[in-house]
Amino acid sequence: MKVLAWTLQVLLAIFFFFHGWVYIVWPDFFTEMVRQQNPNSAGLALSATFRVFIGIAELLGAVGLILPGLTRIMPMLTSWAAGGLSLTMLSAIVFHLMHSEATNILGPVVFFVLSVCVAYLRWKVVPFSESPKK
Repeated sequence: MKVLAWTLQVLLAIFFFFHGWVYIVWPDFFTEMVRQQNPNSAGLALSATFRVFIGIAELLGAVGLILPGLTRIMPMLTSWAAGGLSLTMLSAIVFHLMHSEATNILGPVVFFVLSVCVAYLRWKVVPFSESPKK
């Protein structure tokens, strides 16, 4: 179970780090991409500032999935980070459903489920110990 938990953590961290980084560095990149794919998308209504905020939240969540487990400093933050990322994905699901974009919720649903799994695994099933093993 530890291998499964670490695997999910690393995969989620890679995804959220990349997604957050792109949102921070190129906040208008997704606006143009969405405009080309679906000119009527509600995602076009998000401001660049809000995209940067989402990017920072995802970047910090990605770091929170890995760093506390490696350092064993406040390891409960890993499950908190996964819980925060699951709230981010739940918000994305609600946003798309409210704007009649049900076809856009598959990705957020998958990452929501994976984030909840990591949060539960690290909270109850295979929590980290407080100090590193010697």
